[in-house]
Amino acid sequence: MSEKIAWVIPGGGSRSAYTAGLVYFANKFNLTKPNIIITASGGAGGSFYYLADQGDEIPKVWLDILPTKKFANVWRFWKFADINFLIDEVFKKIKPINIEKVKKSDVLLYVATNNYKTGEIKFFNNRDNVDLLEVMRATKRAPVFSGLKLNPVKIEEEYFIDSRVTSHSELLIQKAIDEGAQKIIVFDNYYKWSSFVSGNLMFKLWLLFQNKTFRKKQLQYLEILNNFQIPKNKDILVIRPQKRLRILPWSNNKKDLERIFHQAEQDFNDVYPHISHGVYGGIF
Repeated sequence: MSEKIAWVIPGGGSRSAYTAGLVYFANKFNLTKPNIIITASGGAGGSFYYLADQGDEIPKVWLDILPTKKFANVWRFWKFADINFLIDEVFKKIKPINIEKVKKSDVLLYVATNNYKTGEIKFFNNRDNVDLLEVMRATKRAPVFSGLKLNPVKIEEEYFIDSRVTSHSELLIQKAIDEGAQKIIVFDNYYKWSSFVSGNLMFKLWLLFQNKTFRKKQLQYLEILNNFQIPKNKDILVIRPQKRLRILPWSNNKKDLERIFHQAEQDFNDVYPHISHGVYGGIF
C-alpha cells in the first residue's frame, strides 16, 4: 500500500502569493498528487484552482487581477480587503473555479474555519453537502483585514470566520497527521526567523472584544500553535522563504506580488529534485 501524502497550504494575507506560487509550480512540474490537502485562509484559493485542474489560472489571478483597489485598498481602512469581490467576482465570474471538479477530485480537501460562537475549529471537506464557495468565503473572513465589521459567514445554520490560529500551518499539520498522512509537504510563507510577537499581541487584543467562550477556545489553540513541534518520527518537508518576503499582509502592489511569486519559483526549484524522488523529512 502506498503512503498517504498530504499537502498543507496555510494563509498569510499578501504572503499567500508566495504560497500560490508554490502550488502553481508543484502543478507545473507535475509533482505527485497528494491524497489530502489541508488549507485555510489565503491558501484556499490556490488549493481550489489546483483541484479544479485550473492551475494555470493561479498567476493570472494573483498577479493580474488581485493587484487592484477593487480587492485591496490600504486607504479603505474599514475594509482593507473585499472578500466578497474575491468570491463573487473573481472566483465565480472573472476566473470561475470549477467547483464540480473540486467536489469530484480524488484528493480529499479540508478547509479550516472557526465557529464564530464557540471558537472551535471546523474543517469542511469537498465531500460535504455544502456550498464550497461559502466555505471559501468563511475561511477568508479575517478579523480586521476583511472589515471592521466582521460579518461571519453562515453555513449549515452556524457562523464561521478566519482566525490567526487556522491561517498558520501548525494546526493544519496536526490535522494532516490526524488524518493518517505519512508524508507531508507544507507550502509555508513565513520566514523561519520571523517573530510571532506582534501578530499574537494584535490577535489577543482583538479577542478581548469577542465573547468569552470564543476567546477562551482560541487562546487554547494559540497556546498549542506557539508550542507546536514538528514530530521527528514523521516525514514532513516545510518549503518556506529563504529570505524575508518584505511585503505587508494587506499589500497588493503588483511588483511586490510578482517578486514573491517568483521567489516561490526559486525556492521550489531548490527542493524539487529531492521531493520528486520522494525524499522528505527536511526543514527548509
